[in-house]
Amino acid sequence: MVKDSALDSDIKVTLFAVPKSFKGHFAMIQRNALGSWIAQGPYCQVILVGDEEGTTEAAAEFGIKHIPYVAKNEYGTPLLNSLFREVRKATNSKVFCFVNSDIMLTPNLVDVVSRVPFKRFLMVGRRYNVNISRLGNFDSENWDTRLVHLAEQVGEMDQPCAIDYFVFTRDLFQNIPEFAIGRIGYDNWLIYKARSEKVPVLDASKVITAVHQNHDYSHYPSGYYGTREGPEAKRNMDLCGGGKYRFSITDSTWILSEKGLRRALSYGPISRLFDSIPVLYPKLKYPIVILGLMPKTLIKGLRLLKRAVERKQ
Repeated sequence: MVKDSALDSDIKVTLFAVPKSFKGHFAMIQRNALGSWIAQGPYCQVILVGDEEGTTEAAAEFGIKHIPYVAKNEYGTPLLNSLFREVRKATNSKVFCFVNSDIMLTPNLVDVVSRVPFKRFLMVGRRYNVNISRLGNFDSENWDTRLVHLAEQVGEMDQPCAIDYFVFTRDLFQNIPEFAIGRIGYDNWLIYKARSEKVPVLDASKVITAVHQNHDYSHYPSGYYGTREGPEAKRNMDLCGGGKYRFSITDSTWILSEKGLRRALSYGPISRLFDSIPVLYPKLKYPIVILGLMPKTLIKGLRLLKRAVERKQ
């Protein structure tokens, strides 16, 4: 483990997003997201990127930086590589957090990042899907406690493949494909990319509560399935290299909890070895295939190991 943290006390975490138009329901949920980001405190710089309706006004209202330009594809969708490039040019931050504009975060991001002992890392986490119907009051006492309670009581924790925030060090993701933001594939590929470069991938689901505010897909002509099966989605999948490069939070190598940092040793990640190692280490492809054909007693042993690890947590 690297002993020096990537975060110095005088360096901000730069949190950035590409909002949709501030119209209708999206105006409300994006303002909620912004309120939770601003509440991260003075060590977290917030940047809005893009020229969608209302973005300039929202940035001015909240007193945050606005980058109007981001390259788009022929469908008008912002491109991930351009987004990362423009934000890097605008700040000297060592740590970034790319987050979807409908995600509310508990106000402990900087504190969690300060506990990471690696100079290079990617941190992700699972989200709760929650119906939110009104603006939040982020000046009220214990708003974050109430948000966590709401998420745990009425929210639904999404699958590990749904990834809505990425905390990463400046040197990561310098050269990435022209992924269309908001379409499938790119989020999973970012985890693969970090793993392929032997960068620690941390699962922060136990310490950061991320709330996805449910919404419709009226902003996209083909609706929800268009974001997953339309031409932009298919192009993203081509850029990924196919489904085998779609890693998930299950592929994290470390887990953050209130007790500290530990290796991701459980049945889920171990069982993923048979799928992920041939992708990460192509020369080991055939030995892993052979291991995958070993008797079911191996799987039973892994399950017993999982139970033993969980009892110690």
